[in-house]
Amino acid sequence: PQVYVRVQEGDLNGSGALIAGQQLNLNIAGDLVNSGSLAGRSVMAITAQNIENLGGRIQADKVSLAARENLNNLGGLIGAVDSLSVKAGQDINVISSSRDSSSAQGTRTNLSRVAGLFVSGAQGTMGMSAGNDLNLTGAQVVNAGKGGSTLLEAGKNINL
Repeated sequence: PQVYVRVQEGDLNGSGALIAGQQLNLNIAGDLVNSGSLAGRSVMAITAQNIENLGGRIQADKVSLAARENLNNLGGLIGAVDSLSVKAGQDINVISSSRDSSSAQGTRTNLSRVAGLFVSGAQGTMGMSAGNDLNLTGAQVVNAGKGGSTLLEAGKNINL
């Protein structure tokens, strides 16, 4: 069967980029800066000097991210079904964005974009390894697999 979709006004806009495929393998000499969506159906493998996920989305069944220096996931989502591996030679920073507002009653800080790392498969594995510090500030780190495993390691500090 074929499905024909009628596009309505406002359905399409150029506000974000999408790179998708069965397998995405990106080997970058410099930095990767993502504020759109990187989606691999089965495999997503990224190697770069620095990886900056700025409110973007990175997802596949198996995700492997390797930064020779720093990996910053600022208000972005990184998700996998079977396995998620995040490695950085220096620091891994997973930090939610916040917004402050003031009124006569006081000041309020709200999370505007929650940064997260997610694995959803029943036997899912998640591993994060930083050469220096692993910083998880207001972040969600979720491995939903009942038989899965999660490993966090840092050469210096793990800051929650």
